[in-house]
Amino acid sequence: MKVINKQCEKMGIPKLFNKTFDADPYTTPDGYRNIFLPTLKNYYDFVLVLEKMVVHNISYKTFQRNSNRIGAVDRKDESGKDKGSLQMFEEWLLKNICTKENLSELIIGPLRCLRSIRQKPAHILERNDYDIALYQKQQDLMNSIYSAVRAIRIFFSNHPDARDAEVSDTLRTGVGIVDY
Repeated sequence: MKVINKQCEKMGIPKLFNKTFDADPYTTPDGYRNIFLPTLKNYYDFVLVLEKMVVHNISYKTFQRNSNRIGAVDRKDESGKDKGSLQMFEEWLLKNICTKENLSELIIGPLRCLRSIRQKPAHILERNDYDIALYQKQQDLMNSIYSAVRAIRIFFSNHPDARDAEVSDTLRTGVGIVDY
């Protein structure tokens, strides 16, 4: 997130993420950790925190400023209502990045999936079942969100003004990134 925000600065647009987080366990948000007991409540508590850290943290202001080789998108839809940040982000990506990759599937899909998982406990009463498969669900969710954020960083690194943004070897190669 910090690298992406630096890339945004170099591209002359507002930071994509309103807030960034350190790896220090004492400063990361409560609930952002491996679930210790695989219950639905613990899983959904983790999902809620992850959604706030990533999706809810996206600034719509990023998509409203024109810059070198970057075109802004409108905040309002045809009916005059404000678009959501994911809708604006998707529109902005499709407008500004030319690739054979499916940006909606690669980046927006995992973020929308996270948002939909977060909404489930808000609308449905479920038992707090114990399910060992939740460990794998958490890991799969983290991997998909990491891949989406990594894809954003990689696409942004192709912008001529952001090419010199410093990226650690660990992030660049993916070697040494551990999934517990």
